[in-house]
Amino acid sequence: MRPKRCNASSSLCTNNLLDVYITKSVLPQEHSTNNHEPEMANLIPSSFLSDVAFATHNKYVGISLAGKGFTAEVWYAIPRSAFGSINHPADVGLLRSHICAVKLYKLYSPQIYLKNELPAMKRLQTIPDELRARFTEPLDFSEAESDNERCWVAMKAIPGFTLTQLRGAALLSKKVVPQEFVFHMYIQLHKALKFLHTSDPPMTKGDLVAVNVMIDPSTQDVPGFPNIKLIDFGGAQVGKIGVPLSKHAMDSEWNWMYRMMYDLALLNHTCEYTNESVFTTGGGNERNCTHEIDFSDFIDTLGYALAAGRRLDESNLEQEMNLQERLPRVLKIRRDFACPEALQAIERLLEGTGKSINNKFPTDQQILDVLSERTSTSSSRL
Repeated sequence: MRPKRCNASSSLCTNNLLDVYITKSVLPQEHSTNNHEPEMANLIPSSFLSDVAFATHNKYVGISLAGKGFTAEVWYAIPRSAFGSINHPADVGLLRSHICAVKLYKLYSPQIYLKNELPAMKRLQTIPDELRARFTEPLDFSEAESDNERCWVAMKAIPGFTLTQLRGAALLSKKVVPQEFVFHMYIQLHKALKFLHTSDPPMTKGDLVAVNVMIDPSTQDVPGFPNIKLIDFGGAQVGKIGVPLSKHAMDSEWNWMYRMMYDLALLNHTCEYTNESVFTTGGGNERNCTHEIDFSDFIDTLGYALAAGRRLDESNLEQEMNLQERLPRVLKIRRDFACPEALQAIERLLEGTGKSINNKFPTDQQILDVLSERTSTSSSRL
C-alpha cells in the first residue's frame, strides 16, 4: 500500500520574513554550549564583562552573556574599533550592526582550543563564498601564546535560534514540521557536511547535535527558507592535506545528521510504524500513514540507514547512492516548488519559535550602558 497524500504539510513564502525578525530582534542563545544560564544577563557584574576586553587585548567590548558550557563562554560584544567617535545615544543603531559573538575558553582548557577550534577557524576562513553561509563565520581569533591567557575566537552573530529551540517550539504547538522545511534542512546540512569531509584538507565537524545547528531567518539563499548554519567547532578535527578521512569518522557524522533529520521529520506525527523497529524486523511495508510518497520514501531511506548503524558497506551501495546522490536531487525539486500554504506554515513555525525562546541579544539599554561607561572612562582620563 502506497502512502496517501498528506494534507498536513506546509511551509512559508514571505518577502517580509527578514523584516519580521529584524524588528523583533529575534537572536539566539547560539554559537554553542548549553542554555542553562540565568535570564537576567543584564545584571552581570561589569568585572565579568571586562573579561572580554582583557582576554582580547581590548579588541572587543563585552555587552552581555549569550551562553556557556564546560569549556567556554560566549559573549555578545562589539569591536572597540566600531565605537570610533560614537558617544551619543542616537548612534546605538550603528553599534548594533557591529555586534558579534566572542567565545572565551576557560584557562584550564587551552589544549581543546589549540587542537580543535583554532585549526577549524583557520580552515573555515578559506571556505568558498558559495558555501560560507553554511557555517559560523570567524572574524578574529587568538593564537594563545601564553598559558596564562584565555583563548578566544570572535564570530559574526547569527540572528536566529538553534534546531533544539525550533523542536521545542514545535512540540509545544503540537504541529508537524513542514515537509519542505525538513527537505531544505537536509539539503543544506548535506552540502555542508559533504564539503567538510571531501575538501583538502578534510575535517570533521565534531559534536554534530541539534544545539549546534543554527536556523537564521535573516539570510535566505532560497526565498522563504532560512539558512542553516553549523556552529561550535570545539570538537572539530582538521586532517592532513592529501589524506582522506577515515570511513569511521565520516560514517559517525552522517549517522548523527540522519538521526536529527529522522527525528525532526517524525516530530508530532501520529503514523503507525514510525520507529526504527520497523526497519530491523522487516515489517512495515504496509503502513497506516498519510505522508506524501516522497516524504514517506525520505523517512524510509533514513530509517534503513539508522537501523544499519552505518552509512555505507559493500552490500548496501544502492542505499548509499540514495542518501548521497538521488535523495538531495529529489528533495531540492520538492523544496524549490513548495506551495504557498507550505511556505506560510514555515513562516508560522519560525515566528512561533522566535516568540518562545529566551532572547538574549543585547538590548539598546545594554549597549547604552557600555557606551556611557566608555564615555565616562574617556572623560576621566582627560
